[in-house]
Amino acid sequence: MKKTIVITISALLMMSSFAFAVTSKEFTAGSKMTGQKDASSAAQPLGQLSNSVALTVAATATDFAAATTHVNGTKEYGSSNGDTKIYSKDKSDPKATKPGTDISAGDSSVFTSGWTSM
Repeated sequence: MKKTIVITISALLMMSSFAFAVTSKEFTAGSKMTGQKDASSAAQPLGQLSNSVALTVAATATDFAAATTHVNGTKEYGSSNGDTKIYSKDKSDPKATKPGTDISAGDSSVFTSGWTSM
């Protein structure tokens, strides 16, 4: 669980320095994460997820939100750049290999239904 939280926080901190267009992206367990400052720039490496950790991110030019889960775990964790809280909730499908949350907004509004702040 600590590893999942650290990965979530690290991904959020790394991505906060980039200005993304409105986008949503899923990173499968073990994948290398990349991001772009804008559509014309080259992809920049952001890090690599652990073999069993998946991440979903939504971002606008000024905000982002992210949710992560361990593929063998029972919880999802999430946060956004405009919030100091880390949220958690039980996975809707314990066998899911990615966060089940629809991360469609680049702010903490996605962490309302069923999420508990830690």
